[in-house]
Amino acid sequence: MIVFIVLAAVIFRYSNFISYLDNLKNLATRIDNLTKTASSVDFSLIYPFYVLIIPILTFLYLILFKFNLGTAATLINTLILVLYELLEFNTAVKTVLPLYIFSAYMNYNPYKFSVEVEKNYAKNLFLYYLIICIGFSSVIYCFVPDTYGKEADVIQYKFNNMINKNQDSSHDFVSIGINTGRTSILGKKLKTSDYKLSLISGDVPDYLRTKVYYNYNHDRWTESRDLILLRARHTLNVLDSASRSGLIEKNIEYNREKTSKIKTISVQNLNDDFYNIMISPNFITEIISSENSDIVMYSDENYLAGRHQTKYAINFYDYDDIETFEDYAVSKYSEDINSVYKSYNVNDNALNFTSSQRVRELADKITLTASNNTEKLKLIKSYLMNNYNYNLQPDKMESNSTDYVDFFLFDGKEGYCTSFATAAVMLCRAAGIPARYVEGFKISGEKDYKGRYILRSSDAHAWCEVLTSADKGTWTILDTTPGYGDNDGVSSTENAAADNDSQNSSEQKQPQEEPVKEDKRTNTEKKIENAGSIKKFQKYNYIATIICTAVLLGTTKILRRKIILKNIVNSEAVMPLYTFVLKRLKTIGLSKKIYETDREFAFRIKDKLDIRDLVEDVYREIYGGEKVNLNKNTVILTVEKTVKRNSNILKYYIFF
Repeated sequence: MIVFIVLAAVIFRYSNFISYLDNLKNLATRIDNLTKTASSVDFSLIYPFYVLIIPILTFLYLILFKFNLGTAATLINTLILVLYELLEFNTAVKTVLPLYIFSAYMNYNPYKFSVEVEKNYAKNLFLYYLIICIGFSSVIYCFVPDTYGKEADVIQYKFNNMINKNQDSSHDFVSIGINTGRTSILGKKLKTSDYKLSLISGDVPDYLRTKVYYNYNHDRWTESRDLILLRARHTLNVLDSASRSGLIEKNIEYNREKTSKIKTISVQNLNDDFYNIMISPNFITEIISSENSDIVMYSDENYLAGRHQTKYAINFYDYDDIETFEDYAVSKYSEDINSVYKSYNVNDNALNFTSSQRVRELADKITLTASNNTEKLKLIKSYLMNNYNYNLQPDKMESNSTDYVDFFLFDGKEGYCTSFATAAVMLCRAAGIPARYVEGFKISGEKDYKGRYILRSSDAHAWCEVLTSADKGTWTILDTTPGYGDNDGVSSTENAAADNDSQNSSEQKQPQEEPVKEDKRTNTEKKIENAGSIKKFQKYNYIATIICTAVLLGTTKILRRKIILKNIVNSEAVMPLYTFVLKRLKTIGLSKKIYETDREFAFRIKDKLDIRDLVEDVYREIYGGEKVNLNKNTVILTVEKTVKRNSNILKYYIFF
């Protein structure tokens, strides 16, 4: 009745129950956003959940205990605890685990002893339980992993998906800055999101691309319709399949001549809705997939098209020395870009300036003092980073504007990475430097317990790439977004984990060491095979936890049995023995009806177990005040044989 009264009060307080549920969703979203930024969560936000959940759980627990299913209640608590561990609350779980195990068994078992044991035995029982629970919980505590595996990522994604639906679909990646189509529209307002998308291991570069664009018009980038496609099933060897006339072929020839090192990354997608996007480094040489479906690559643009690939590996030429413009400016190739305009005759789309005249004039003004292309790029980058503000909710482009870059540079003056990258491309082209617009991810440096980089939706990014050498087919990243393109920038909301960049930059440059086995498989095939596996030791952790819990349960049952039987045998009264017999018979369905006397009950069940003499002894003791001598061990043995014969082993030991 209390449960229903509370629920009725809740419904009355929130006249529209659907509105109440919507309110819970909104609060869950707000709490989720606060926890992502390590902000404190006020109890007032959590209170509505307690109002709804606690009465329901209380009602459920009362039902479970009413039907002697305290073990089920403990099991529910255990499952919740395991779920919390999988959801990455590892420290909290390890802290509360010993107390949880102790309280679970203390709450379930001692209340049964209250009528079965005397106070002195209850005290001893409490001490025994304390010693056992501390011992076994300490063992389990040591086996609980400090970190989590792929199952945590999947559960966490589903959980976030459930509470973050709101009005827009959580699968609408465009709303959080991830483009999955052929067109990228600029200037939209973005939501914040922190979904885990992929796990990446190996020699992971700082930037991973998903889309490359050359064609800009008005307020969008459009993918070319006549791109050269490379296609293969399971394994795509770019070195043998590339066009003989494009930049990628020139890059292959150049890297073969200088015997460049080939690096490898392995990718495992966690988000089922992310299958239509494949991430890739620059200068790809080979792609190997675990899926039996086609791998598609845009040749000269050097990036992959998504085709339901959930686990794949990519070999690529090492380009640490020229990955970003800062790297390139101090490399031995730094002079190549100063002659790139003269030698560039392969793809004039990268020089196609489609913005306004005053953008061209601005480019001339910015680079007026530059004596070469290197200085032009430095001036363009400095101008964008120092004169414009980063904002995920920029003002909408005015209706009378004919070009978004013009609006951003002269009117809006704020935006996020897509705005800065697009402006950089147009300014570079206006200055005579071939450039292209690229979307993808900037690795934040966050890792899981296996050392794999965690790719989140908040890592989505866009940048400008400039052609630094037409002869060598090399592109270099020019990142002009504040907080991304310089080492001193402040991280923005677009990349919530960017604060870790400085402290993890050295880690990002170091290849992940992997064991090498002497067999006929290639190194890449080994990585694919092991990409989604869970360490055996990690499995043993959970097995050990289960074993310890089972041993704890069995030990407590045995201890409880010994204490109860010892108390019954040593007692001078017969009544504790009769109470014990009634409880044991109840587990096999032999219960005394409310309208039956003890003699009537004993007569009704005499064919299964004859307890008529025991009942007469109880009557003499209670009503006659006589002291009865009875071989209690014989009665207990007879009862236990009957119970075991009429129930399975599992039920026999659980309900003792």
